[in-house]
Amino acid sequence: MAFLVVREECFTVQCVLTVAPDLVSPQMVKFATSLSRESFVDIEGIVSMPSQPITGASQQAVPILPINIEDAARSEAEIEKALLAGEQLVRIFREYLLSNGFCGIHTPKLIAGSSEGGAAVFRLDYKGTPACLVQSPQLHKQMAICGGFNRVFEIGAVYRAEDSFTHRHLCEFIGLDVEMRIKKHY
Repeated sequence: MAFLVVREECFTVQCVLTVAPDLVSPQMVKFATSLSRESFVDIEGIVSMPSQPITGASQQAVPILPINIEDAARSEAEIEKALLAGEQLVRIFREYLLSNGFCGIHTPKLIAGSSEGGAAVFRLDYKGTPACLVQSPQLHKQMAICGGFNRVFEIGAVYRAEDSFTHRHLCEFIGLDVEMRIKKHY
């Protein structure tokens, strides 16, 4: 039996994988426990609600990622405490990607229309022509992939004009974006 925590965006689900004749082999269960954090998986199964709410879950696989989501969410005080203790929490984004064959690109930030098809953009007049600040470099990253760049990344400004009722909402931030060609599968 193996327990896996599966995430999509901000939502997680705990999965239980058990050996079942003609369906799931012991080797498959063993393989599932060796998956590293943030692996891409396809799962087929039965969704059921537990009789009692789950108050905690742990992941089986030991993460060995250069950049963990937990590291990106740490406060400056946590980072400084770790550095004083001699711990390295996260590798540098740009250096890691460059060392793995990615090409840094710089995409336009002022464009003729919405970059994600939504209405939540900063609109402005540019010399008598309607323009928008980009919501994401996604379209340009995909165009770079189609143009023969197999692995690209950008560290750059992103603008979001969505209304929000939270104190943590950001309408302008520096995004860390990665795109790569998938030859066969994730």
